[in-house]
Amino acid sequence: MTNQGNGTFLTGKNTGKVKVSASLGSVKSTNNTSVNIVDVALVSLQVTPPSFDVIEGATYQLRADANYNNGLSVNVSSNTAMIDWVSSDTSVATVNDSGLVTAVKKGKAQISVLLKSSPLESNKSVANVVENRVDSIQLTTTANTIAKGESARLTAQATFQDGNVLDVTSLASYARDNDSFLNVVTGGVVTAIADSSGTATGIKASYKGVESNKVDVVTTAAVVSSLALTPEGARSLPRGNALNLFVKATYSDGTTNSVTPAWRISDSTKVTISASNLLTAISSTIGTPVTIKASFGGVDSNEIAITVIDAALMSVAVTPNTAVSMAKGLTKQFRATGRYSDGTELVLNNVTWQSNETNAVTINDSGLATAVSPGNTTIVATALGVNSTPVNVTVTEAEIASLSVGSDVTLPKGRATQVSALATYTDGTVSNVGTNSGINWRSSDTSIATVSNVGLVNPKAVGDATITATINGISDSRVVHVTDPVVDSIAISGLPETVTVGTSQSFDVIATYSNGTKGSLFGDSNLRFSYSIGSVISVSSSVASYSLSSLVGGNTVTLTATLGTGVNAITAERILIVDEATIVSLAVKKSNVASALNAKSRFQFIAEATYSNGQKKDVTNNVSWSSTEFVIGSKTDNGTDGVLDTNAGVDAGMAGVSADVSASIVDVNNKGATVRSNVESISTVTPRNVSCYSQITAGGLTLSCPSNNFTRPKSLTKRDFVYSGASVGVYEINEQVTDKLRYNEAVAYCTAVGGRLPTRAELGTIFLEVDKIVDSNFKVYTNYGFPTYIKYWTSSIDPDNSANRIVVNMSRNIPATMVETGYGYAACIL
Repeated sequence: MTNQGNGTFLTGKNTGKVKVSASLGSVKSTNNTSVNIVDVALVSLQVTPPSFDVIEGATYQLRADANYNNGLSVNVSSNTAMIDWVSSDTSVATVNDSGLVTAVKKGKAQISVLLKSSPLESNKSVANVVENRVDSIQLTTTANTIAKGESARLTAQATFQDGNVLDVTSLASYARDNDSFLNVVTGGVVTAIADSSGTATGIKASYKGVESNKVDVVTTAAVVSSLALTPEGARSLPRGNALNLFVKATYSDGTTNSVTPAWRISDSTKVTISASNLLTAISSTIGTPVTIKASFGGVDSNEIAITVIDAALMSVAVTPNTAVSMAKGLTKQFRATGRYSDGTELVLNNVTWQSNETNAVTINDSGLATAVSPGNTTIVATALGVNSTPVNVTVTEAEIASLSVGSDVTLPKGRATQVSALATYTDGTVSNVGTNSGINWRSSDTSIATVSNVGLVNPKAVGDATITATINGISDSRVVHVTDPVVDSIAISGLPETVTVGTSQSFDVIATYSNGTKGSLFGDSNLRFSYSIGSVISVSSSVASYSLSSLVGGNTVTLTATLGTGVNAITAERILIVDEATIVSLAVKKSNVASALNAKSRFQFIAEATYSNGQKKDVTNNVSWSSTEFVIGSKTDNGTDGVLDTNAGVDAGMAGVSADVSASIVDVNNKGATVRSNVESISTVTPRNVSCYSQITAGGLTLSCPSNNFTRPKSLTKRDFVYSGASVGVYEINEQVTDKLRYNEAVAYCTAVGGRLPTRAELGTIFLEVDKIVDSNFKVYTNYGFPTYIKYWTSSIDPDNSANRIVVNMSRNIPATMVETGYGYAACIL
C-alpha cells in the first residue's frame, strides 16, 4: 500500500483475501474492509463507435478500450506500447497512433486495433467517407484591365459543405466567352493577346462540377514596359560635335520600336537635342556632366551623362577602312570617327564626304555611297579641315538582288502555263530569267504538276504543288492549285453541210477539255443554241443527242452553240444550207415486226420520205400517223413515234383483229401540200393455249410463258380462262380481264401450271444468257413473246422491307421492289 499524495493505492501481490484497516498517528480505524486479490486477464478490445460518417478531408477521433475479466475497462487509445491502429483501406481513410481517423476519399474502410503481445483484434469500426461537396466558388482577379502581353492572376476560393474554404486556383478549369482577346491557363494566369477595344471578356472557373461567378476582363493595346537609351553610360563630346541618340521602347507584348521621346536635360545651355534625336554639344561643361533621360508612354529610360570638352580634332578614320567592292546599284554606309587631343574618339556627324570619281560612286552628306556604274574611286572624309585616309572602292556589274515567280495560281488539269521568273538587280533593273540556262526549276510534287527547265508548268492531277525557281542562290516559289479540267473549246458534230427541209437530223456538241479529253455536252444546262435566221431551223433534245429540224428551205443559216455566259462564254458555229427539195413519196413499213401481232405489245412502224433531189429521209417523228385499230404514234421509252400499241384493244390470244396503218406529211417546200403514204396492214395471231412462242431454257432452268398468255376465245366471258389443265379460278382487276396478278395470285398461277415463282437470281441468269444486254430488240420479247417494260414477280424478299417482294423488268434485267398487293406478271420455273 502506497500513499501518493492524491490518494492511497492498494497493490495486489498474490491471490487471496486480506483485511485492510487505516491508522493515523495513534488513532486506528474502527472498521476494516475485506479485499479479494485475484489474477486479472485481458478479455477484449473495443473500438467505439462501431460506425461513423466523416467528410472527405476531415478527421474523426475513435476510442479504444481494453476490457478485463474483473469488469475493468481501460482507455488505451494512445497506448502505442500495447496496441496498433489499423485501416483496411488507407486510400479511403487513414488512422494515426492515437486513433485519429483522416478521411481521404469517398468510400468505406474498417478501422480496428491489434494487441501487440498476442493476435487479439478488436471489433471493426466502419468509417463511411462521404464526398465533401463544393457549395460555391468565388472567383477574383488582380486586375480587370490588362494591356496586350501583360498578365493578371485569378484566385478561385471553393467553399465546401463542411464550411471549409480552400484555394482551388491550380485545380480549377477555366472558360472564357471569347477566345479572341485573352488566354487563361491552368493555375489561373490570364494573359492579354489582343486589344478588345473596350469589350469585356467574361471568365468563369469550374471545380468538381460547380461553376463560379463571372469576372470581366478588358484588354487594351500593348503599353510601354521599358525604355532603353543608347549609347549608355558617360562620355565626353567635343564642343560643336553631335551624337546620335537612340531610344527603343519595349512593349508589354514583347515588341520593340524606336520612338521619339520627351527629353529631360539637366542643363540645356550645354547640349541640345533635335527632333531627330541628334544631340549637339554647345559649350564646355568644365567637368560637370549634363545628365539626360528620355520619357515615353509614362516610362523613363536609363540616364546618360555627357561632358562637353574643348579638345581639338587630331585625326579622322573612315569605316570601313579597307578596299570595298560593290555591285552596280547597291549602297554602302561609311562612317567617320574623330580622335581628339584628349584621347577621346567620337563618331563625327559634321563631315564632308568626297568621291574622286562620281561616275563610278556618289556619296551623300551622311556618308551613304551609291554604286553608279562599273569602275574605281576613292572615298575621303573631311572634318574641321582634317582629312581621312582614302578608301578604295570598286564597282562591279549589277547582280540579282531578288527573284519573283508571281503569286499563287489556279490551273485546270491539262492547261500548261508558262511561268516567268523576274529578277530584280542591284541597280533596280528587272529582267525575266525564266529561260536562263543558270536557273533551276523544281516542283514539290510532280504527280500533281511538273515544270520544265524553262518554267512551263503542266498541271497533271487535282491537288497543290509548289513551283520553285533558283538562280545564283536566290529563290522564289508559288503554289499551283490544280483543279478538274475545264472546257477549252466546243464543236458541233454530226450535221451535214446541206439539210433537207421538213426532216430532222441528230447531232451533238462535243467539248474538248483542258486535259485533251473530249465529251458530249448533251443535257448541259449551260449550253444554249441560237440561229442567224430563226424561222429556218430549230433544235430540240432527244434521248442521247440534239435534233435539228429544218422548217423552211432555200436559206443559208448559221447555227451557234454557246456554253456559259459573259466573257467566259465558249461558242461554236456551223453554216447550214436548207435545200428546197420537195417530197415525191412517203412510204410506211414495219420495222423488225412479224406479219401478225401478239396481244398486249407494241410494234414499231417507220415512215420514209423520198425527195426530189433523190435523198431518202427517215421522217417517222415528223409525220401524222393513223390506224384503223389500236393506238399509234405514242412515245415509247426510247423517244420514237410510229408505235402501234395493242394493249388497249386486244385480249390475250384473241383472233380476227387487224389494223391498217398509214401516215401523212405536209411538204412546206411544195406550198403546204399533204403527201400520203401507202397502207400497211397487220393482224393479230390466232388463238393459242397456255404455251407462248416457246418456253425459255437457259442457265439450266426452264421458264414458262408469262401470265398474259391465257387463251380466251371470243365466245367465253371475261371471267373464263382456258388452261392446259384444270381451271384454278378467276383473275381480274377492276372488273377487267388482265394479265397482271397480285403476288398470291402469281403463286397460284405457277402452281396451276405445275411450277413455281423464280428467284431474283434465276430471272437474272435467264435474262443474261438469252439477251446478253446488247440486243435492242429484246430477245425475250422478239424470240419468246414476253411483254417488255413489265415487272415480273420473284419469290425473293426485299432485304430492306420484308413486306415487299423483288420484281424484275425483263426488258433490261432491272430489279425493283413492290408490295405483295401490287400487280405484276408471272413466269414460272417448270
